[in-house]
Amino acid sequence: MKSFTSTILLLAGLTTANPITQSQPRQTTPSPYQISTFYASRTHNSYSCNYEFTLTSSTLPTPITCSARGLDSGFTGSPWLASVYPGTGNCNDTRVTWEFYQPKRFDGETPADFYVTIDGVKGKYVIPKEDFTLTPNGPSPFDDDFYYSGPQEFEVVDFDF
Repeated sequence: MKSFTSTILLLAGLTTANPITQSQPRQTTPSPYQISTFYASRTHNSYSCNYEFTLTSSTLPTPITCSARGLDSGFTGSPWLASVYPGTGNCNDTRVTWEFYQPKRFDGETPADFYVTIDGVKGKYVIPKEDFTLTPNGPSPFDDDFYYSGPQEFEVVDFDF
């Protein structure tokens, strides 16, 4: 009977004891990703798009250079830039990836989404439609130039957790 009472008391004590919990790591907002010398353009009289920029961050020891060359926008004269899918853009540090998406619409009035990921932390910057320029080069829309004309330096501060 003594062991039965001891077992009951032990179980009662366990149910009222404070549980041991593992502390979860806190999700902190990363420092902004600094983008400079940003360039995005469709080559004149071509469907080929080129991108280039430099990335700095407190998590990187040195500035990183990223680019993509010769990406297909669909056709000559398109009023959008080619998408940069995961693995399409290159950086000189394997911890960094990036993407660029602009909806394909013929009005030339669409913003674009630019993503940069460092060590699995993805940041997003929305490039407003006003930062793109369509320049007519003759009677045919297929001769028109389309390029990014916004600020070459900006910060990525919207992070996805």
